[in-house]
Amino acid sequence: MDAGGRRRLSGRLEPRAPDQRCSALRLGLARGRLHAHRLGGCLQPQAHGARCRAAGGTGRFRGIARPRALRPYPRRRRGARVNAGPPYAKPPQLIALDIDGTLVDARLTLAGPDKAAIAAARAAGSRVVLFTGRMFASSVRFAQELELEGPLVCYQGAACYDVTTLACLWEEPVPAEQARSVVEQMLADGFHAQAYFDDRLFVQSVNRWSRIYTDIAAVEPVLVPSLGEAITRPSTKVVAVGDPARMGAYARSLAERYPELYITRSQPEFVEVLSPKANKGDALRRLVAELRVDPVSTIAVGDSWNDVPLLGAAGFGVAMGSAPPELKALAGAVVHPVSGHGVSQALREYAVP
Repeated sequence: MDAGGRRRLSGRLEPRAPDQRCSALRLGLARGRLHAHRLGGCLQPQAHGARCRAAGGTGRFRGIARPRALRPYPRRRRGARVNAGPPYAKPPQLIALDIDGTLVDARLTLAGPDKAAIAAARAAGSRVVLFTGRMFASSVRFAQELELEGPLVCYQGAACYDVTTLACLWEEPVPAEQARSVVEQMLADGFHAQAYFDDRLFVQSVNRWSRIYTDIAAVEPVLVPSLGEAITRPSTKVVAVGDPARMGAYARSLAERYPELYITRSQPEFVEVLSPKANKGDALRRLVAELRVDPVSTIAVGDSWNDVPLLGAAGFGVAMGSAPPELKALAGAVVHPVSGHGVSQALREYAVP
């Protein structure tokens, strides 16, 4: 949204009534900063149009020129479905894939057909990048099994690591004071809370809620006497874990209390709080600039609320069959769920020549 109250859609500015609510459809394509919108039981702020400044790390890949400005997205007629068809010639230059619920199911294993499809896409010339809410420590094994190189976007876009060197390329953490306030609020509200520093998970109690997370992430937490007091520096993200029946309402509550932060959900039990500069869509735009990729020649595949910014930033978005209605409405295509090898289907139909 520009200073005049107009929204930027498909590379052009259109007048907009001040009190008109943004729909998930239009938010997916917005290039400027928009107000938070309600989606999947939480408020999800959109990213700044300008590149985020790196809070740490190198912020760019060795041997790659400085980013250049992104060209506008192709114009779409008013009312057209977002990503209504692949705007690129196969193969796309970059393929962005979510992990949980997209590439792996509850067994946390990569399926043979999906691995083969990714290998075929890479052989055809596409760069494949994983975009996940996971920590780097819990996601790098999937990138290594797929024999990927280069960037791996973690923490919902709050951090990016190099799979080969294991170096942190950028990080957009929550300031310490805000992270401490959020943690103390989560604990006061009766939820299990977690914070993250240096790609490590910190908790003040080990219980069934912490085990839900650590079983998925396959990491061991660092136990501290007081999580709030342990936050003396910026935290990559803060997570509340609790009863899935309560988490949608709790996400809305946190978003109202902390409108300056990014609130999202990746699993029914989780509510995640991050920097407003951190989301998968911003991370994709940043990589597009760093790698000098045509933003139109990108495809993204995801399955949950936290993938809304990712599909909105891609040239073509694909939702898994298990995705919530909001994500399916945003996508240009819907494929089988992870059990039906939806990634393989998406790449065969929309990526591999």
